[in-house]
Amino acid sequence: MEEQRIQELAITEATEGLRGADLAEFELWWPVASESERALFKETTDLIGMISLSQAPEETPSDDVKAKVMASIADRPPKKESENEKQADVPGYAFLLESEGEWRQLPTKGTRIKELSCSKESGTATFILEMDPGSRLLSHHHRGAEEAFVLHGDLQMRGRVLRAGDHMRAEPGTVHQDLYSEQGCRALIITALENYPRRSIRSFDRLYRMWGKCKSVFAHGSSD
Repeated sequence: MEEQRIQELAITEATEGLRGADLAEFELWWPVASESERALFKETTDLIGMISLSQAPEETPSDDVKAKVMASIADRPPKKESENEKQADVPGYAFLLESEGEWRQLPTKGTRIKELSCSKESGTATFILEMDPGSRLLSHHHRGAEEAFVLHGDLQMRGRVLRAGDHMRAEPGTVHQDLYSEQGCRALIITALENYPRRSIRSFDRLYRMWGKCKSVFAHGSSD
């Protein structure tokens, strides 16, 4: 199995668990996988676990800290109605302002996305990718076509450096080696749904936020 596909399966396993076609593919591959392939799978799942666990407290919370966590959840303010929601719906149109939407953390440090749309009818997902200076994305395989338009900063891939205004299209079956940004970037991505692990991204983001919140509560609790 290709290295990129092993990493994809490992990330899915580490974030939401393998299921369906991915699980069937894994069960066929694992018994015949080489030692190096198994090692890569384990190293990747361990890496995702380390990123996640680095946000988690190492000590058992006291009853007081547990109470603070539960209170902070209970006191969470209700979601404010956006300007778009206040306005009358326009049939056939959807709007998302710059101040709206939710940024979701990706498993690699310093990378996140904001989903703009996800359509079964068109078979595509559209999102903004944001990368901090010096950040990377893991290699991945394109089951369907993918396009990227750099809005600002730099995005390096396949020996090319893309800057604001530059466009890239990857055909189905191609592989993205490590994507790197030296100065940081923001790019518009339009990709086939087969390429978009939406549930895995949301699962990881929830864990990331939960551990970040717990870390904040522990730090506050330890200072009391």
